Amino acid sequence: MFFSFMIVFSQEREKIDGVAAVIGDFVVLDSDVDKQFTQLKVSGVSMENISKCQVFGKLLEDKLYQHHAIQDSIEVNNAEIQSYVDQQVNAFAEQIGSMEKLLEYYKKDSEQDLRSEMFELNKNAELAKKMQQAIIEDIEVTPEEVR
Repeated sequence: MFFSFMIVFSQEREKIDGVAAVIGDFVVLDSDVDKQFTQLKVSGVSMENISKCQVFGKLLEDKLYQHHAIQDSIEVNNAEIQSYVDQQVNAFAEQIGSMEKLLEYYKKDSEQDLRSEMFELNKNAELAKKMQQAIIEDIEVTPEEVR
C-alpha cells in the first residue's frame, strides 16, 4: 500500500528577526538597527541624510569599541547611567504626551522594560565612548603631520 500526503500551509512565512552581525560576544540583530534608527528619530536628530546602512555601520563600530572596552576592563558608573536614563525617559514621555504613548511607541509592555532596554543602550554607548577616549588620549599630532 502506498500513501501520498500533501500538506498545504495557508500561512506565509514571516521573518521575525535575523542576525545582522556578530562582534565578539555581541550579536547585532536586524531589529537592533531598526531600534537605533527609531531612537535617533525620537531624539530629534534630522534623518534626511542618514540611511539605515549608516546606522548599521555606526552600530558595528560601537559594538567593536564595546568589545574592546570589556577586553581592556574599562568600567562605567551604573548610577550615572541610571540617572541619565531616568532623565531621558521622563523627557521622552513629556515630549510624546504620556508614558502610555511612549510605551506604545516603543512597543513595550511596561515602563521597567523600557528603562531596562534604555539602560543597556546607554551603558553600551558609554563603554564605546570610553574606549574611543582611551584609544585617542595618547595621540599627538605634530604640525608636520597636519601639513
